[in-house]
Amino acid sequence: MSIGKVISVICLLSSVLMIILKMTEQFSTIEWLQIVPTAAIGFGMFMLMEFYDQILLKLNPTDSELILYK
Repeated sequence: MSIGKVISVICLLSSVLMIILKMTEQFSTIEWLQIVPTAAIGFGMFMLMEFYDQILLKLNPTDSELILYK
């Protein structure tokens, strides 16, 4: 969980930084195809961390106990 949060924050901050740099004159050579994947990975990891408990509950076999921490 903590590794996913770190990856999510790094990807989202880097994509925001790239968007800001894209809007400046000096770094306008940054393509949108470089920004979109990092934003998608960051958002995807964020959503995975948010729905992690529901995913585990759906994949849990009925005979075993599952303890969830948040």
